[in-house]
Amino acid sequence: MTRARDLANISPGVPTGFRNVLHNGDMRIKQRGSFTTTNGTFQFTTDRWWVFSGAFVANPSYVTSTGLTNFPNALRAQKQSGQGGSGALVMGQTIESVDVNQIRGNAVTISFWARAGANYSATSNALVVYFSQGTGVDQGTTGSINQTWTGNTVPLIGTSTLTTSWQRFTHTYTVLSTTNEASLWFYQQPVGTAGAADYFDITGVQLELGSVATPFEQRPFGSEQLLCQRHYFVSGTQYGPATSFGLGNSYHGPVVFPTTMRATPAVTTFNGSGTANSVSWYPGNTAGTPSLEAINTGTFVINQPGTSYNGALYTFTASAEL
Repeated sequence: MTRARDLANISPGVPTGFRNVLHNGDMRIKQRGSFTTTNGTFQFTTDRWWVFSGAFVANPSYVTSTGLTNFPNALRAQKQSGQGGSGALVMGQTIESVDVNQIRGNAVTISFWARAGANYSATSNALVVYFSQGTGVDQGTTGSINQTWTGNTVPLIGTSTLTTSWQRFTHTYTVLSTTNEASLWFYQQPVGTAGAADYFDITGVQLELGSVATPFEQRPFGSEQLLCQRHYFVSGTQYGPATSFGLGNSYHGPVVFPTTMRATPAVTTFNGSGTANSVSWYPGNTAGTPSLEAINTGTFVINQPGTSYNGALYTFTASAEL
């Protein structure tokens, strides 16, 4: 039971509970560790966030020392120095349909911190914010970027003018009443050949109900981590149990995930040196992709019959990203 003195310590005017529809808005969770360049495609970067580039090479990267109070981490989207080419440089997060339910038909406010590199090449130093929406269910990031979602529309909801110093921006938008899936985009249209610092940095991103931007919601690390692990999980790291296996000729080892995953994940196993290998995943004793039920109850096993792997260590990644 909440005591009166506890209520007295809650700051007036600041809503309680989970306000931010987005996950990992302050870029704290970084299960993938590192990532490569993009060119005409997208890749997932810091948890739940992706970066897309047009017909040029882009370098997504972590920023781990921002100099910004309360936000030590940021995500950078950078057009590689010397690259010409056309198209956009986009950073975004695709929102699961079950989370879109709470904002459908309502006014929302997007707030974030951003800065530009010294050679940021967008006309008028603009960073454009779009809100991709569709009437389907969880049709994925590729469909959002290609604008092939059912009933897809991508309205511009605000333009921010960046400088090389951190600024906080806010934009308000009313989500369409027919929306079942959504994706937030930060969009740069690079011009000309990139210099050494043609990039933008983003952190402290919040999407919340209402037309007023409240302070960024600093959720406990463990809570934010579990929200991310619903979509992507790496074993044997600081983010999860060290689920490694010493395999014999026909060894079965139970696997327990830290949280219920969004959907049946794509699983890749690795040997002790980090090389992807052919260990098979079994729900019970049936070969094939483990069922979501098996994954969520920790009842499926791994098996590599006929080969001795005594003493070898195996880890895995599991992705249920949109």
